[in-house]
Amino acid sequence: MEPSGGWDGLELEFLKWKGSREDWASSRRVISYEKLKWAVFSFQPYKSPGIDGKMPIMLQQGFELLAGKHLLLLRASLALGYIPMIWRHIRVVFIPTPGKPLSQAKSLRPISLMSFILKTLEKLLDKTYQGRCCG
Repeated sequence: MEPSGGWDGLELEFLKWKGSREDWASSRRVISYEKLKWAVFSFQPYKSPGIDGKMPIMLQQGFELLAGKHLLLLRASLALGYIPMIWRHIRVVFIPTPGKPLSQAKSLRPISLMSFILKTLEKLLDKTYQGRCCG
């Protein structure tokens, strides 16, 4: 059974903003409790966090408590066609390439660290539209 997260009826409030009933129905098909659980637990627990500071282990250990709110948040993002600003901020970290002098630009490899909440949404969309998702 899908948890409500204590935000019952909030979808109706979001409807006033933009998303149609069809948008919400589509977001419920793409983002189910089972699919969300699969996506959250598919990440390695201690991957580096994005600018929001959330690591996968936080979402994994608090999954049952946060699942209802997480579902509504991701569904609202999809139904309303809006990605919150904090999810869009990406931290770029440069990792030295072994065996190359640090004085050369090509000796540093950039890694983009983004929010795991956005990565979860991205994973759900990718797997759903490629037809390789669970449940």
